[in-house]
Amino acid sequence: MSDLNDLFRVHPRLSKKLSNDELRGIKQYVDQQVFHQSEKIISRLLYLETQADVNKTQHEKDIETLSSEIKQEKTFSLEYKREFTSLSNILHARDARHQQHRQKLEDELRIKTLELEDSDIRCTELKSTIHSKDRLIAEHKETIAELETMCLKLVKEREDSNEINRLSNDILKLKYSISNKDRALNNLRKQLDTTRPTVNKMACDGIHCSSAKYLQECKTQLIAKCEETAILNFQIEEGKRKLKEQKKILDGQLL
Repeated sequence: MSDLNDLFRVHPRLSKKLSNDELRGIKQYVDQQVFHQSEKIISRLLYLETQADVNKTQHEKDIETLSSEIKQEKTFSLEYKREFTSLSNILHARDARHQQHRQKLEDELRIKTLELEDSDIRCTELKSTIHSKDRLIAEHKETIAELETMCLKLVKEREDSNEINRLSNDILKLKYSISNKDRALNNLRKQLDTTRPTVNKMACDGIHCSSAKYLQECKTQLIAKCEETAILNFQIEEGKRKLKEQKKILDGQLL
């Protein structure tokens, strides 16, 4: 009612137009509305309080659940941290071993690369040496072919030398035979001189003529053998000279 009085004081015309019953009716209506609104508000407050209690209980349960989960998470976190620390140490040690192994492999690769470069250089040098040796072998083959030809010539010359020795022996035999024949002829001449003083005028008998003819044939053979021997001696000396020259050339190539 005090609120209405305040309202009427602010608006004096309202109190003049309304009667006391109307004012009481308005007041009752307002009181009822206020009461109903208060009940609604109280019901709402009670509902909110109940909901607040329910929410509080639920929140407490949620908090307990979250606390338990947080504790579990902390436990898991500590275990994970320990495991992670152990795993980190293992990985760190493994990484260190891998680093050492990689460094070792890099060092070995660097050494192998240097060895490969040296091998390439040696291979190039060996190829050059092989090429030179092949060229030298080809030259030696040519020299060997020439020496084989020379050897064949020497064999031929040695055969000629053997032939000369044989001819020399034949000549010696012929000389010995001629010497014997000369002595026999001289003896015959002496006999003829003693028996026939005029030898130049008399006709020779059969023995004297045959001996003279044989002597002439021996002289002819001796002259032919001497000429043949001279030719062979010249060929042998020429072959020896060529052999000495080829030997000097061969010694110079071998050095």
